Amino acid sequence: MDRTPSMGLWTYAWYFHKAARVLIDSNSPHVDTPAYYLISHSIELFIKAFLRGSGLSIDELKALGHNLDKCLEKAISLGLESYMDISDLDKFAVSAINPYYQEKELEYIKTGFKQLPKIALLVSFADNLLDGTRQFCRDQTRIHEEKEV
Repeated sequence: MDRTPSMGLWTYAWYFHKAARVLIDSNSPHVDTPAYYLISHSIELFIKAFLRGSGLSIDELKALGHNLDKCLEKAISLGLESYMDISDLDKFAVSAINPYYQEKELEYIKTGFKQLPKIALLVSFADNLLDGTRQFCRDQTRIHEEKEV
């Protein structure tokens, strides 16, 4: 039985997205790093939900790791842009946050200068992923169940 359907991944992405929006909308001081982590993680999960619905196995998703650039590149190659527009600015924001996200610098302290993209760019892209992938993931949620039974 498939325990990681595309809609399940999409739902987890939505949870992280909502948590990021709560922090960002709170205007509380000192929540920028957790907000960057949460919105970046939602982006990873939205993209992986699309990839899972496109037929990738769990092992193939794991092989992509937490590399947002590779995940997005793979999703685009499998037709993500037929469900949503992806601008050069979206790609820039993902590439700009990727080194920090992939190396876990948004979760664990690493001193030194960081040049993060504006969080509004990441939120906008995550919003588009949320809307653009919802129906696709809903429609594809049982794809692996049928193959693995």
